[in-house]
Amino acid sequence: MFVDYLINLIKNMVYASYEPGGFAVNIERINYDLIKGQVSKDDFPSFIHEWCHYFQEITTISAQNGFYLWMRDLVYLTKITCSTSGAQIEIPMRPHDYGGYLNKYQRLYRKYCENIKEENIENPIITAPYKIEAEETDEFTEDSRVYARCLCYVNNKQFVLSLVALQEINAYYAQKVAEELLPDVDSNIKGDDMDTYPYHFGDLLFDEYRIISDVRMKFCITYMCLDTLQPTVLFLKTLEKLQGQSLLFSNCDDVNKAVATIKELTPLYAHSNEEAYTEIFKDYEQWLDDGHECLKTALKWYVEKIKRAVTTNKAGEQMLPFMVCESLQSLKFVVNRYPVPLFKIDGLVTPDASADERESLSAMTFWMLKKVCALLTCQTVEDINKYAECPFYKYCQYKKDVGKEYECKTSYWSILQGETKARCPFGIALHTMGLWQNELVVTVC
Repeated sequence: MFVDYLINLIKNMVYASYEPGGFAVNIERINYDLIKGQVSKDDFPSFIHEWCHYFQEITTISAQNGFYLWMRDLVYLTKITCSTSGAQIEIPMRPHDYGGYLNKYQRLYRKYCENIKEENIENPIITAPYKIEAEETDEFTEDSRVYARCLCYVNNKQFVLSLVALQEINAYYAQKVAEELLPDVDSNIKGDDMDTYPYHFGDLLFDEYRIISDVRMKFCITYMCLDTLQPTVLFLKTLEKLQGQSLLFSNCDDVNKAVATIKELTPLYAHSNEEAYTEIFKDYEQWLDDGHECLKTALKWYVEKIKRAVTTNKAGEQMLPFMVCESLQSLKFVVNRYPVPLFKIDGLVTPDASADERESLSAMTFWMLKKVCALLTCQTVEDINKYAECPFYKYCQYKKDVGKEYECKTSYWSILQGETKARCPFGIALHTMGLWQNELVVTVC
């Protein structure tokens, strides 16, 4: 079975991490029983931190929007690679050679999303008011959307409160919730020991606005802000609005106040979720009609997942974040309802024996396409060399049958040259991109 083939493939010796868009959690050093689908109590909070990133990606529109923008770039890229036969496609593919459209939406999204470098700050104090700047226009329809970049100042140094930073703050709170729900467990990696930036930035901002709140309420507030198209601005504006107040998760009036405040501010500072979903689902329906069968199957799974989350949150006034915090039993219920489809631990596997194989296969399709897109659009020699080896090469059971081991290791795309049918799992992604009918030529060395 294909799922069996995914075992023992990729090594990455970090404690735990999440791969956005690939739907994979790296649990290399987390004690997780893949057969029973159980994580040790000592590692449960760390696991919840990474699971939360998958939860964000499936259930919040800010992350769903990032995946949608990548899909738009993938569709454009596929039109280039599939529109000809017998052509030579040069790597790296330069954006200016394609009218600036190559990776157009991801380039914009990265400015708004902005990866971060963790930093521990001694005696952190906010030393200046935040700024909102570097607005970028993203032309989806006649009405453009504007994404804002938020800058915060701690100990007279500028830090970006980007989407990634807010996602990490929210995941940190999820980890702290798990620690509270297991008070007798000595966690291997404690939330309090994590770096100031980005993990403790939320606490700094809550303190700056003199808001007395517990970790569960902080998780819910940051999650609800993430479920908008302008999450970082909305988060800061929400703190301003709630300045000087006490907000406790155990108090129903406080919970209602937080929900009502974010609901009131959203149309003032964020784009409409409903309008965005109308556009997003319209495009997804078109791609489901026109796409390669492999991609269509994966996209159908993804669309079903996010529609379920949208329906749940609409029906219950943001029910999901509160279910995460209610009790250990309710947290586990949400984790089981939104199980991580892929784990990286000496490879990629389903989370447990009862996992839906369709989920794993669909997630794996996107994981592989991410790797192919990274090769096609990378701009440096180092990155080309990095992505030139098939990510499954070390443990692949198909390479001998394919008979092109050297090519698999140095230029995996060449194994499909002239082949109308893929003979290995990664070849499916190459076939989906139409690379069997064209030749890739590396133009730098």
